[in-house]
Amino acid sequence: MKVAFPSFCHIGKGAFYSRLGVLGLLLSAVLTGSIHSSSEYLLKPGRFAKHVDATLEQSAVLVSWVDSLREAISDHQWEYGKRTNEGRLWQGFTPDIKTLRELGQTTQRRMNSYLDSIRIVLNEKQVARLDQILKENNLLNYPVADVPFYHINNSPLNLRFDDKASAYRVNFPGEVSAAANWSYVDLLETWTVNKYVRLPESVSQQTLTTFSDVVVTAESPSLSSLILRSPLILAATMMVPDLRKAEFDVLFNNYSHTFRNRESAWSSYVAENGSDKYIVIRLKMTTPLSEYYLSPDRYIIYLEDSEGTGYEPEKIDKNPILKLEDIELQTPGKTATYTDVFGTYTGTPGYKQTRTISQPGKINYTGRERLLKLYFPSKNFEGTPIVSNKTRRLKLVVQPEFENLPRVEVMWEMKKKPRAQK
Repeated sequence: MKVAFPSFCHIGKGAFYSRLGVLGLLLSAVLTGSIHSSSEYLLKPGRFAKHVDATLEQSAVLVSWVDSLREAISDHQWEYGKRTNEGRLWQGFTPDIKTLRELGQTTQRRMNSYLDSIRIVLNEKQVARLDQILKENNLLNYPVADVPFYHINNSPLNLRFDDKASAYRVNFPGEVSAAANWSYVDLLETWTVNKYVRLPESVSQQTLTTFSDVVVTAESPSLSSLILRSPLILAATMMVPDLRKAEFDVLFNNYSHTFRNRESAWSSYVAENGSDKYIVIRLKMTTPLSEYYLSPDRYIIYLEDSEGTGYEPEKIDKNPILKLEDIELQTPGKTATYTDVFGTYTGTPGYKQTRTISQPGKINYTGRERLLKLYFPSKNFEGTPIVSNKTRRLKLVVQPEFENLPRVEVMWEMKKKPRAQK
């Protein structure tokens, strides 16, 4: 079985750029569902000494080594975030796999030296507690550094999918609002909606077979299994004025450039992104199927306003198809429950027995991805802005034109105004 993997590779200008190294931080966190709280037992300041019941003499030494460990992780998270940042991705830059691997290896060697020093201070029982933390957690996932960078995870392993975003009212075109004080991360999370196409089940999710005396039901498919089977996954980001300004600041402040000053850099950024003329939506599309499923020509794409009026994009920027790496993943097994309704077979009415339908297995996970930048008109045919501070919602519709696939809708619901600080 082939299913799509997240955006960790890039093919463009005749060269292949692997981005599988990005998986290091994202995959572990997604598979576990969240960052294990036990990481705090080691990395939260002052927590580790209490966790291992350290003596006063031990505590004085441990504080220094834990601080060094935190510093190594912080340096790694900053550099990793900078190389995989969303803004750079849409500028056409992709992280180099060799550099990312070397960064991870260097960080791991640095961490190991500090961990060895910590072990020297501990007794056998305390070392066992330390090793248990390391066994259960990837320390690089624990948020140590307050980084300004962000990467939108459009992976089937991402279980945070929703068809609505709770946003705030904006104007197009418009100036920055009170939300301009929000971080780049907060703004991206606010204005990005992830959605997957759910295929109809070949059999009922609940009842497989029903007779007068026996009912056979299957467990409902897990969210992860549904996403793995999805033929199309979308991540749509509306580039509102606040987000554009925040992204520009991150790019200007943290990456090398040749602009004379901030004003000239901003003018170039606005012109490049069309943010002074259009409503711009950035769309990531991922599929386990052929490149054809990533062609905008096979979809009717439009933006719908609060009154239900639809607007097609005036133009679409199409990045090259990204070919994604294969990786082997475990898949869960399936079970079915047999209910003896009247006790005909067991002598016990309502008796239930669960049996295994299929054993856990492995799949090779691969696919393709494309980045599309959609430019919608900011004014209607009467010259009135399509989006103003009175707009209550906006909906992006991606409707397959030929194949028998369900249409995808993602929505931004507008509140009255943003909070001054998030």
